[in-house]
Amino acid sequence: MRTLNDSLIAAQKAPSLDTIARIVLEQGVNTHTFTRTRILGINHSERLWSSQATITLNNSDKALNQDFKGYKATISYGLLTDTGGSEYSACAPLWVKDSHFFSSGNNLYWTGYCRGLFDLLQEDKASYDHKVLSTDVSTVKTHIANLLGASAGIGVPFNH
Repeated sequence: MRTLNDSLIAAQKAPSLDTIARIVLEQGVNTHTFTRTRILGINHSERLWSSQATITLNNSDKALNQDFKGYKATISYGLLTDTGGSEYSACAPLWVKDSHFFSSGNNLYWTGYCRGLFDLLQEDKASYDHKVLSTDVSTVKTHIANLLGASAGIGVPFNH
């Protein structure tokens, strides 16, 4: 369940709403933040065991020069406040599984296809039994790391 801060709750009660979105793509020390000046579209669904998004960014200035595959993508939705600030609430993280650049007329675009952790696990067929002894004191993170294998890494679970 997502929690909202007091400023965002107050902004929702305003007579008119100015909705905003932000996308942060991260991998290691590389972080790229995109807002309404670059975001053209987000088709995003969050369900109990599945999260997916298709993101389209404006690349007419040719500033986007990488595919961002394997990057963690955090989509946040929010509102502009009455004081001119912005308040966001972040969704569960996704990972860019695939992307492509394309053009239409004189415009250039980047589209990223993002998947949540459970979708990536399902695609990787992580579905074998994992039995844990009642005396085992390992953390859930340790068990997931063991299931995924040491090469997968917890911070960026898949590198497709």
